[in-house]
Amino acid sequence: NYLFDDLEKDMLEIMNIQNVTGILNFYPYQKAIEFIIQLVEKGKELSKQTLVKYLSRLDFYLNKCEEAINWCEEQRFIPVQNVYNDSISRVDDFGAVLIPSTFCRPINYEKRRHILSAHKTHALFLKNELSLREEREDIESIKQQIDKSHWKNIELISIFTAIITFLFGTVNFMANGSGMTITQQIYSIMTIGLVLLLFVCAIAVVTMQRENDPKKYW
Repeated sequence: NYLFDDLEKDMLEIMNIQNVTGILNFYPYQKAIEFIIQLVEKGKELSKQTLVKYLSRLDFYLNKCEEAINWCEEQRFIPVQNVYNDSISRVDDFGAVLIPSTFCRPINYEKRRHILSAHKTHALFLKNELSLREEREDIESIKQQIDKSHWKNIELISIFTAIITFLFGTVNFMANGSGMTITQQIYSIMTIGLVLLLFVCAIAVVTMQRENDPKKYW
């Protein structure tokens, strides 16, 4: 299959030839534009980075095509013709006359500009599609963050409710436990402290960034 990298290689060779000869034929750029548009339309599952690269090169070839069309019209360029010797005809009482190949017809540059304009519109449409895709991804990411935040808030409220309930119960227990010895009261306080420490650890686990590695919780 002919791939994007093959196109880039061939177009680089063509542009080098055009730079050497000074002849800016628009046709290779037109075919490159059509190929990239077809490539983007068929590759809906392409990564965003790949699409950005393809659309960037599409813009480049659109500009080169427009430049080449203007040059061809100014130079009255004939894209295809026979070699010089085959284009010479002898006319009686006049001599040699250069006649371009009969297979060539004058180029309708208005039509070429219309095609180029259609390609530009198509390229703009593809860029808008990419922008919409990025917006959808951003919206989905924000939605997931909101969902995670919602459940995290529910978890926090549940933990704080448990803490408050536990503290009220502890206060009642301490108030009714006046008959306990000092040692028993110290053990009770230490137990309460340990339970509160477990609640704090639970809050830390809920509020910290979730990682795939459980070791990163600590």
